[in-house]
Amino acid sequence: MASDKDNKQQQPAAAGGDTSDKDNKQQPAAAGGDTRLRREVDTARSPRGAADHDRTLADGTMTTAAERRMMFRNEFTQEALPRVDDTHEWHYCWLSTTNPNDPIHRRIRIGYEPVRAEDLPGFELYKMRSAEWEGVIGVNEMVLFRIPMDVYQAIMREFHHDAPNEEEQRLKSLVDKVVEDTRDSAGGRTVTVEEGFRELGQRRRVPTF
Repeated sequence: MASDKDNKQQQPAAAGGDTSDKDNKQQPAAAGGDTRLRREVDTARSPRGAADHDRTLADGTMTTAAERRMMFRNEFTQEALPRVDDTHEWHYCWLSTTNPNDPIHRRIRIGYEPVRAEDLPGFELYKMRSAEWEGVIGVNEMVLFRIPMDVYQAIMREFHHDAPNEEEQRLKSLVDKVVEDTRDSAGGRTVTVEEGFRELGQRRRVPTF
């Protein structure tokens, strides 16, 4: 009887020992497989990332990843029209062919001219095909124009510096007249001129537009 009891008590221990041996055999294999896969994936991805860093455009010029991000930002999130930066020689702007309040023929009279695709590298895709604007850079009803920078600065100075200053001088003369006409019998002032009016007509430096 003692022998049968001993056999029954030893069997669960033997089963538990089999389970432990099975687990010990599987764990190193699984861990080794994960490490090997991670190394193979990392090795495969590195050349692809390096190759994507710089790309050659159709015209042979190079563009970096940072430049492409800026292009995407300008084209898709910032403005509906392509951005054209001014140069020391030209000021660029988009004009509408359908705006009766600012007709293009008026702009042409003061010195604006349409920009052709061959005059601005990189904008060949925006070359218009219509008879009136054939070869000119445009997007739908908007057409790209330019004007010499010195003419542009003269126009901006007239409308945004000289003309406002002349209007300030006119207002200052009116205020001064009111002050003089409302003096009391002793010659004292009866009207107080606020600080904003006292600054009218002061000389200001001509800005660069």
